[in-house]
Amino acid sequence: NVEPVNGEPALVKVKARLNIHGVLTVENAYVVEEVIKEEVIEAPQADGEAAEAEPAQTRKVKKQIKKGDLPVVGANSGMDRTILNELREKEMEMIASDKLVVDTEMAKNSLEEYIYDMRSKIEGGAYKDYIDPADKGKFVQDLNDAENWLYEDGEETTKSVYKAKLADLQVIGDPVIQRYREFEGRPAAAQELKETLNQLMARATSSEEKYAHITLEEKKPIIEKCAKALSWIENKMEVQSEKKKYQQPVVTVAEILKEKDNLVYFATPILNKPKPT
Repeated sequence: NVEPVNGEPALVKVKARLNIHGVLTVENAYVVEEVIKEEVIEAPQADGEAAEAEPAQTRKVKKQIKKGDLPVVGANSGMDRTILNELREKEMEMIASDKLVVDTEMAKNSLEEYIYDMRSKIEGGAYKDYIDPADKGKFVQDLNDAENWLYEDGEETTKSVYKAKLADLQVIGDPVIQRYREFEGRPAAAQELKETLNQLMARATSSEEKYAHITLEEKKPIIEKCAKALSWIENKMEVQSEKKKYQQPVVTVAEILKEKDNLVYFATPILNKPKPT
């Protein structure tokens, strides 16, 4: 506490600054006292006797006089550990609540996007030939019902409800998407398999010097596996061509690429056999 000056609250001046952590700190403080003093007013220069006859004029002004430094003691206000933990817990709850709001909105948007995209592609777009005609009408109606629900009872609901609605639609919709992707990717995968087995067969039947040390008995399994793979893919593609686009594929892209990889893994060690020294 600072004692009053002349019965009035003391006037204190403080010098403060922000430290490197952005915390306001007080460097020093001191008391000032206001006193009234008379100052001589400088008059314009006069000549001769007139200057001597006029007395000097004065005025009263307030001035601040430093009376003395005040002790400054830094202190930090602590917080009880229990209270601090409670506040941290509340903060985490608020963060979790904010995240749930964002996640719920994202789930709602995902459902909305799925409805619009799927309906557009089922009714006349890329997926129209990949859904069983017996299922198409009902599925489109399910999409319409989901849209109506979304803007009525489902306008404000939970994340889990939005995700459940989407999962229900995906039971029919996702296989449609998968059949479309298989149809689009299958020709390229089959061609990749054929090119690979042709290359391996060419190396296995080559008369080049670099393969001369590999015996026919060692190369024969490669030739047989390549011939078997060629027959397999041609048969699968022929059967597939007779299927409707909305029927499950006879062979998948993954199966074709796995067959290619199996050939490479089997043949490479044999064809790369080092020459005897």
